[in-house]
Amino acid sequence: MWKKERAVPGTPRGASNGQKGILQRNDPEGHTVEAVYTIGDRIAAIGNRDDVFRQITDDTERVDLEGKTLIPGFIESHAHVTDWAECEFLQFTCYHIKNIAELQDMIRENAKTKKAGEWVIGYGYNDSMVAEMRHLERADIDAACADHPVFVMHGSGHLAYVNSKALEICNIHADTPIPAGGQGEIHLGADGLPSGLLIGQAYNLALSVIPKYTVEEYKGAFRKGIAAANAKGVCSIGDGSIGYMGNQWQLLRAFHELEKEGGLNLRFYLVIMDYGYIPFMEGGLVTGFGSESLQLGSIKLLLDGSIQGRTASVKEPYLGTTGADAKSPSIPTATTPSRKPSTP
Repeated sequence: MWKKERAVPGTPRGASNGQKGILQRNDPEGHTVEAVYTIGDRIAAIGNRDDVFRQITDDTERVDLEGKTLIPGFIESHAHVTDWAECEFLQFTCYHIKNIAELQDMIRENAKTKKAGEWVIGYGYNDSMVAEMRHLERADIDAACADHPVFVMHGSGHLAYVNSKALEICNIHADTPIPAGGQGEIHLGADGLPSGLLIGQAYNLALSVIPKYTVEEYKGAFRKGIAAANAKGVCSIGDGSIGYMGNQWQLLRAFHELEKEGGLNLRFYLVIMDYGYIPFMEGGLVTGFGSESLQLGSIKLLLDGSIQGRTASVKEPYLGTTGADAKSPSIPTATTPSRKPSTP
């Protein structure tokens, strides 16, 4: 596949395959053409090479695809590019660890790069993919890092783990209520204290305290994320959880500045989290607001949780569980009490 660099608006560009190959045309009959002529970011003409090249001028930039095939860019209707870029380029990731000891090593190494009191943040722990086959406890994380607050997001994005230092800083106790209307629980250990597992939106008790990344940090991460999407042929994305980390204003500012700087080489349809959309509407920012490259989209509602995190409500019990609790939005293997949402 041939990838065209972003052209300066108004600059004509012609691309062809000479006698070697074709350009693929996106139509139901699967027709192919030999050349395409663009002006700025618009296709002005497609067809056989001679017909298209009769429309260009001496100033038109010509690109020989050398036998490669040009296809339409992919549209990803639901992805999490902003969250992925934040986790991948601003935090440490632990998708592929084989046991808890490997995670502890990653936490120790990451902590060495932090100043006193700074948060150590990671993403990707999966209890079903490690040898221990269990969730983390605060003692696991304390053993690796007791001096820094630590926050590790589960791979599902619907659970998180913190150490004792984080529980202290965030003022999370056994009787701490989840904000009214929130879906989640503070899991308690056998000692009746928070185990370090925060279920569902209970982890917002920590996210609301963790300092947000700067706009410049987000811009740097987004540039890398956009480049990664472009490298796969993706040209447009519905980003499915803007504000998931309570950072919607920093994200929007970063997007806006990237667009002004010509660095937004990807169209974004921004889906706003349900707990963060009201200020948008109060300010008159509704679906469709924005530009051709950056638009506000719909609202995302969270009703229960995720299958991967075993927090979603299901009709049949999760594999290996029994009892009524196995069908409710809770950690089904937990035998100790949890602190559930307060009544609105």
